[in-house]
Amino acid sequence: MSGYVWYSSGSDVTGPKLAEALDFHHGKKTPDFDKLDILVGWGCRAESRQKYNPEDLRSKIAQGEIRVLNHPSHISQARNKLALLTKLQAKGIRVPAFINVAGRHPSAGISMLRKAVDEGELILPCLGMNQFHKGRPVFCWTKEDLEKVVLEGATKEGGGNLHYFRSLLQGTEYRIQIFREEALGIEVKALSKDPVAASASNLLAELKKQNQEATQATEGEIRIVVSMLAEDLLRGPSHMLKSVQHGWEWREIAAHHVPAQAISTAISAIYKSGLDMGAVNVVMEEGQPLVTNVISAPGLDEKMLSAYVAAIKDFAKGGVQRKKKKENPAAADEAAAAAAGSEGARPELIAKITRKLRLGNISEEQAEEILKALE
Repeated sequence: MSGYVWYSSGSDVTGPKLAEALDFHHGKKTPDFDKLDILVGWGCRAESRQKYNPEDLRSKIAQGEIRVLNHPSHISQARNKLALLTKLQAKGIRVPAFINVAGRHPSAGISMLRKAVDEGELILPCLGMNQFHKGRPVFCWTKEDLEKVVLEGATKEGGGNLHYFRSLLQGTEYRIQIFREEALGIEVKALSKDPVAASASNLLAELKKQNQEATQATEGEIRIVVSMLAEDLLRGPSHMLKSVQHGWEWREIAAHHVPAQAISTAISAIYKSGLDMGAVNVVMEEGQPLVTNVISAPGLDEKMLSAYVAAIKDFAKGGVQRKKKKENPAAADEAAAAAAGSEGARPELIAKITRKLRLGNISEEQAEEILKALE
């Protein structure tokens, strides 16, 4: 079996590790689809590759010549987070309320934001976000803050880097690793360091980054750091933004401690974004799961890397024909059982049971009972 893990500069740490564990070829270049049995998209930038022909790949998939996990074109679509949230919202997935000001004249954008605040659609304080989630979110306390950041963006080349605004979420945030219709692992965002100490450490690192060769901080570098401090002080306290720089980290949590709604929403978000696997960020806000991001190439520790490797290997055992996606991911187990009599579905169903057993999600007795029912 010949496989290829296709990644990009932003995913070239976990991508090679995943490929080596699978014994697949890997790289950033467009592979020769004619020579592959399985293609794994891992944050690849297919749209920037001249040799990439999406229609050719779709044809080969339809004819059963190649099996694909995370279609490259769907990865490209998921990279634009504003477009992704819009798509998920249209498909019935709950996302945070947001105001899209991308491509609008500053005065029109300001009017939209002021109206949204007045009508309660946007709650202050809020965050200004880049459509690709590049750079730091901008914290806005008041309508005047909103107007200021929009006008500042208009003076920058390309119209600035803030494309949408959303209310600040204070609920518990989970990162749920999904492989098709299964949660491989879950993490919760937790405060692990003193926010002030973490912010100070981050600012010191930024200062060193500005001039790595300097033995003493120059006035220019100090001004940069002071500007960053002033921005945090004026636009929002650091501890309200749950970032790594402010002392927060992802910690593993058992599935039975996580609301079932969060997990089922994550599975649906992967499905409706067109992906087969990846990480979904879900915030439980006032008892409701809100999807804030879908990541096609998440960072992985050794445990999660092993889980993905096991899942992909079991998928690879399913044969040439790819199992058709279900229209209702929430009913995955029932649909799989109903299809168990089909020779095409049986290998993947058995593989899924085997993986659950290996990961400790079911007991040996439960696995034996299920397998006997398939005989």
